[in-house]
This record gives sequence, C-alpha cells and structure tokens, in this order.
Amino acid sequence: MSDIKSRGDVVNEVAAQVDLTQKEVDRILRAFESVIMRQAATGGEIRMVGFGSFKITHRAARISRNPRTGEPSEVAARNAIRFVPGQALKDAAASSLKDAAPAKKKPAKAEAAPDEAKAEKKSKKSKKKNKS
Repeated sequence: MSDIKSRGDVVNEVAAQVDLTQKEVDRILRAFESVIMRQAATGGEIRMVGFGSFKITHRAARISRNPRTGEPSEVAARNAIRFVPGQALKDAAASSLKDAAPAKKKPAKAEAAPDEAKAEKKSKKSKKKNKS
C-alpha cells in the first residue's frame, strides 16, 4: 500500500505532469475545492465521469446514547456530503489491491469431534482449579 500524500505532494505531482508551476497548480486545486464547496453549500451535486460524484445527503434528527453514561441525547438533523467513487476509480483501487502482497493467514485449527472438544474443555477447567 502506498503512503499518504499531502496537498503539497499532489501539487508537485500534478505540476510535473502538466508542466505548470507549483503555484499555478495550487491555484487550480484551490479553485477546484472552491467549486465543490459552493456546489455543496447550494445542495447541488458534482459528477465527474469515471472519477466519482459528490452528493449532499440529508441525515434526519435522531436520539443517540452516550456510550459512557447511557444517557440519551438528541442529534440534530443535518446535511452531509458523500463521495461516490466512479467505475475507473473503483477499478484503480481494485488493481492496487491485486498488486499488494496477500495478508498472511494463521493456519486453521483442526476441528475436533464434538465429544473431544467437550472433553478438552473439561480438562482445561480442571487444570485451572488444580492451580488455585
């Protein structure tokens, strides 16, 4: 898996590809972000065929619980932006996974017969009792 790229890394790469200065590419990238933010603020959608779509979704108000205290709290309704990747981006991500080394798997335990498993559990329990 490749490392994380910062905004500066992206600007450098794009500048090298399109033969523009880093300053020009940074202005273009900021303009692109601005267009997306303005469109999101108006509730619109941006579709870039092959890359993906930015969509606004509405999240209804709901009651949640504080995990520490269990006390209910109200979460207000809100709009959220959602990115849906296009087919070309999905394919690129899938091919990067194919190129990556497969994860090492632990060897599977041999399954014992049900009676043997019960007997093994009982012997473990008795060993624990004997240690006490």
